[in-house]
Amino acid sequence: MSKRRAKRTKGQGSVFPDPRSPYLQISYWNGTRQVRQSARTDDHGEAVKLLQRKLAEHVIGKSASPERIKLAALLQLVVDDYRRNDKADLRETEQRVNRLLKPAFGHLRPAEFTTKALNDYIEQRQKLGRKNGTINRELAHLRRAFRLGFQHDPQLVYRLPVIKALKEDNVREGFLEQEHYGLILDALTEEVKPIFVVAYHLGMRTGELLALKRSWVDLPEGLIYVKGRVTKNREPKTAPIYGDMGPWLDMLLSRGQVESPKCVWLFSRDGKPIHSFKGDWAQACEKAGVSGLLFHDLRRTAVRNMIRAGVPAKVAMEISGHKTASMLWRYDITDTRDVKEAGRRTESYLKAKKEEKDATTCGKPTEYFGTKTS
Repeated sequence: MSKRRAKRTKGQGSVFPDPRSPYLQISYWNGTRQVRQSARTDDHGEAVKLLQRKLAEHVIGKSASPERIKLAALLQLVVDDYRRNDKADLRETEQRVNRLLKPAFGHLRPAEFTTKALNDYIEQRQKLGRKNGTINRELAHLRRAFRLGFQHDPQLVYRLPVIKALKEDNVREGFLEQEHYGLILDALTEEVKPIFVVAYHLGMRTGELLALKRSWVDLPEGLIYVKGRVTKNREPKTAPIYGDMGPWLDMLLSRGQVESPKCVWLFSRDGKPIHSFKGDWAQACEKAGVSGLLFHDLRRTAVRNMIRAGVPAKVAMEISGHKTASMLWRYDITDTRDVKEAGRRTESYLKAKKEEKDATTCGKPTEYFGTKTS
């Protein structure tokens, strides 16, 4: 006589095999419909635990249906969040998400995202020569995608995976010397030259520069008023117009009024805002003999020049847009000439102190182990 099957209480769900799959299946009522899904395991005990977790999620108000949303949709939440908050680096974020993260993870469901998938992505980027700092910026968007899905109403994901940042040891230390300034300026295209001049003098971020509007430039006062919505820290700032900036900005504004009077952007090409000039920059640096110099290096260069010129640190921070003094000093890079100058100054100081001491002890007896000599 066959063993009688235990009676199952309605609402407890069930675990059963599927001849077409090596995994056990679970079935349960989520409050609106009957759900059947793979337990992704052939262990009956593990399948029961999954079933109980799904039933518990229904009791506390969570949707017990599997997370059917794809990571592509979560990553789009990041882009939408940047656009909604009018962040200055929206374009760069779109490029990272659309060109890198979506192709790598967009087809996955949140439950399918694993440490192995993350590590494979990191290894692939490192093989392409990308530094840890660059990869960390990409991982930050991925981390933000899960966070936005977790905070979404209704909730889109119930698990926040651990996505740790890589150790960064690639702090950039490049800067532009004065003798190469003119060489790069001559090699750049006409549209990019004024961008370069302003960046060299003020150290603004690329996103801030390309978001400047003509109405923010006050040539008579010698100031540029930068709105907070285009700065990284969302705070407005005022920058001085000095050096080569005046003639270039005057020319730029005059030409703009004639060629594209309806364009509001300070830096434009054929009446449209300039979004990128990486190709022009790379070619100009190669012609000037400083191949590999980053446009971001101008930020460090401007900070170093201001500090060496005696500009107070607080004022330099306001112009460059640094939030903390530690970041400012990180950009004030020391080269071999600084080290030699420090040695020269210290040597002069010690020499002066020695001469002062010799002058005060001249003609006086000196004690050696308690014995006086004249």
